[in-house]
Amino acid sequence: MIRNFLVLLMLTMPIFSQTIEEYILQGKEKIESARLQWNRKGMLEARAVFERLLIKSDKDWLLNYYIAYCDYRLTNYAFGENDKKAARKYVSDGIKKLKACVNEKSDCADAYALLSSFYGNKIALNPWSGFWNGPKSGKMIEKAFSLEPNNPRTHLISGISSFYTPEKWGGGKERAKESLSKATELFYDENVEAIMPDWGHSETYGWLGLVELAMGDTNKAIINYKKALEINPDNGWVKYRLLPQIIENNE
Repeated sequence: MIRNFLVLLMLTMPIFSQTIEEYILQGKEKIESARLQWNRKGMLEARAVFERLLIKSDKDWLLNYYIAYCDYRLTNYAFGENDKKAARKYVSDGIKKLKACVNEKSDCADAYALLSSFYGNKIALNPWSGFWNGPKSGKMIEKAFSLEPNNPRTHLISGISSFYTPEKWGGGKERAKESLSKATELFYDENVEAIMPDWGHSETYGWLGLVELAMGDTNKAIINYKKALEINPDNGWVKYRLLPQIIENNE
């Protein structure tokens, strides 16, 4: 009886032929591939990779972060398709995973920065919730800055938030430009372990180009889009969407 139970237990336990670190690197590659191709299905597959790795290891906080990061990207896809129901689901799931992340590793600045973005998404889904989600978002980004003042993704997320926040409420294009410009500088100096979050460099120039365009400077927008493609020629968001749009509108 006991022998049969042990055999059944062995058959149902996950079998890892590689280290957790190696699986994380593979998962990161899947995320990046899906992001560059704007591939929702691919992002869901990447998310599933990290879900399967959750085995109560000393890396669970990082796995939860990457699951939430997938939710962050999936939220963007949902907004792009005007699928508010899906967006609400991904936002809710992302917040839960990030809370689990910081519960285990309270000094993860990247997690607090993403939490700030998710609370901002809640406002986009329900503008009235800005009265309570606005302060939550602000508190999370402040926490991220207090932990790692020179984390480029925190500056990136802060810049995106400022871009969509009216100037009278602490946002605005000038503030967005300042944060995004700072992020571009910090990315060049970033040096982290391969398994840690390192996304956002090329993307930052895409956002900076959008800000410049909104401020009426088409030439600077194009310069930033081209810089984004110099860093990552496969950045589909810039290559197939942002740059063609600006060229088409100026023909």
